[in-house]
Amino acid sequence: MASRALLLLPMTRFDRAALEEALSAHATRTIPALPGRTNHLHAGILLPLFPNADGDLEVVLTQRPTSLRSHSGEICFPGGRPEDGDRDLADTACRESHEEIGLERANVEVIGCLSSIPLYTSDHRLEPFVGWCRGRIADLVASPDEVAAIVVMSLRELLARDFVHGAPWERDGRRYLSPIFEAHAHEYRPPRGEPGTGGTVEKLVFGGTAYALYELMEVAARAVGTELPPLREGTYGWSDVL
Repeated sequence: MASRALLLLPMTRFDRAALEEALSAHATRTIPALPGRTNHLHAGILLPLFPNADGDLEVVLTQRPTSLRSHSGEICFPGGRPEDGDRDLADTACRESHEEIGLERANVEVIGCLSSIPLYTSDHRLEPFVGWCRGRIADLVASPDEVAAIVVMSLRELLARDFVHGAPWERDGRRYLSPIFEAHAHEYRPPRGEPGTGGTVEKLVFGGTAYALYELMEVAARAVGTELPPLREGTYGWSDVL
C-alpha cells in the first residue's frame, strides 16, 4: 500500500469537469434481481462529494442507528424510497440527504449516476446518484432518528489502496467478489464528536453501498488517469458482515 499511497496522495487532484466526463462515458447497467428476490422497490441514494482545499474529494456516508429494524447499524449512503412530490429518484436522493444529514438541496448538483444495484437483504434496489456539493462537511447536522454517525472517506486515500477486500459469492456457475471497506475511527464525524485519530476499524461497509462506492472509485480512477485497486479475497467474509 505504501508505494501507491506515496504516488497518489501528494499528486491526485480531482477536477469536476474530468469527473463529469468520466461519469458521462461510464457504462452503467441494471444488475439483475438476486436469487430469491424481486428487487423491484427502487430507492434513490446520493453519493455526496465535497472538494477540499487539497484537491481531494471527501465522500459522505452515514451509519444507521442500531434501534432501526432494517439495516440497523449499517453504513450506507443517504437516501430512501420516493415520496409524493419527488420529481424523480435523483430528487428523492437529495430530499433524503437533507432530512438525514441537513445537506441543503441548493448545495448539491447531481453530475451523474451509477449502476442500479439489487440488495440481498430485501427487495429494494439502489439507484445511486453522484452529487457535487458546496459548503462544509462540518456544517452537516445528522438527524438522530435516522443517523447514528456521519462517516467521511477520502477518495484519494481509497484509490491509494493496494487492493479492496472482497467476499466471494457465486451465481449461475460464475464466481464473483463483493467489495468490503473498512470504516476507521478517524473517519467518523458528529454526533459522535470530533473525529478520532486512531486506525481502529469501527464498522465494515458492504453490500450495495460498497458496490456503489467501488463503482465511484472506478469512475474517479478514470478521471485522474490511475488504476483502480483490484478486489482481493482474504481478510473478510460474509460471516463478518451478516
